[in-house]
Amino acid sequence: GKFIAHQENKENVFIYSRETNEKKVLVVTNMRGNIENITIPFEIKKTLLSNYKKEYNDSNITLEPYEAFVVEI
Repeated sequence: GKFIAHQENKENVFIYSRETNEKKVLVVTNMRGNIENITIPFEIKKTLLSNYKKEYNDSNITLEPYEAFVVEI
């Protein structure tokens, strides 16, 4: 599938999307032990995977240290 990097100005956060004809997912990872605030410019349809017990349904997200998640967009 297609790979697109997002929010490259965030030094501690790695965000990218993967897209096929059937599905588009967004992967977000906080690579450091600091809290990070991000804005996701997509509508989140469903949380697929997360290392914190959270639901992601808002575009403004506070990432905990080393938080990572995958959502369908």
